[in-house]
Amino acid sequence: MLTRLKSFLRVKASSCFPQLLKNFRKFFHLENLKTEVITIEGPFKTWIEAEKQATGYQEPEILRKVLTASLIVKTGLAVFERDSILFNRILYSWPVLSALMWSALQNKGELRVLDFGGSLGSSYFQNREFYKGLSKISWGIVEQAHFVETGKQKIQNEQLRFFHSIDECAREINPNIFLLSGVLQYLPHFSQILNQIFVLKPLTIVIDRTFFWAKQVDEIFLQKISPAIYEASYPFYALSESKLIKSFLEQEYELLAEFRCIEFPALERIEVKPKGLIFRKKGI
Repeated sequence: MLTRLKSFLRVKASSCFPQLLKNFRKFFHLENLKTEVITIEGPFKTWIEAEKQATGYQEPEILRKVLTASLIVKTGLAVFERDSILFNRILYSWPVLSALMWSALQNKGELRVLDFGGSLGSSYFQNREFYKGLSKISWGIVEQAHFVETGKQKIQNEQLRFFHSIDECAREINPNIFLLSGVLQYLPHFSQILNQIFVLKPLTIVIDRTFFWAKQVDEIFLQKISPAIYEASYPFYALSESKLIKSFLEQEYELLAEFRCIEFPALERIEVKPKGLIFRKKGI
């Protein structure tokens, strides 16, 4: 019976999402991504200078591909999506998942997440098998306006919701953990976003898949995505790890853990390493 059901779903998906299944076959293995999926140019003197040579996140093709992949994951025909790429296995970030479960444990089984820059729910769907047994799940994603509207129409459910601002999301779900995964380096004024978060004094803040280096200054580069994924380019910061950690310490946070993320040759050539950091508020 289960085999026939899966076959039926594949037939229906083939008729409804032909391009989606084509992408699913194309990006089936992680190994396909560890080559030159991105190239780097720079450094640039200013964000505006780099932005002039970039297409940005507003490209309709980005949202179209992300939505297509997200719908396949939502319906269970693929297990994991990241940046519109579908995988044949879930790439868990065990430190991030540990922080999520620890936060729920501290709150009587309630997991309330503010996921800033969370796309159409990549991290939510990535970890959904571990939500079983929790008393409540409230996952709020703060994103660009066109992602928010699409998310509300196509993806949102009773656990997963989309918001236009940090304040709006915080009012609605009262988050006990903040997640910033693969987003800080792409914000022209990332320190302003962090200051908004610090005002809310969340117990736990998770920084994941963020581009750090050992230098004491932040520098600006241009990242170009392989057309095999989607054709786009955007500025990013190579962030000073020591400076960012210091900003958290000044706000009475302690660094609980740091961890490595998937690396790419183009980043290695400029001595940038994707990393994650987990912070906890002192005295709460």
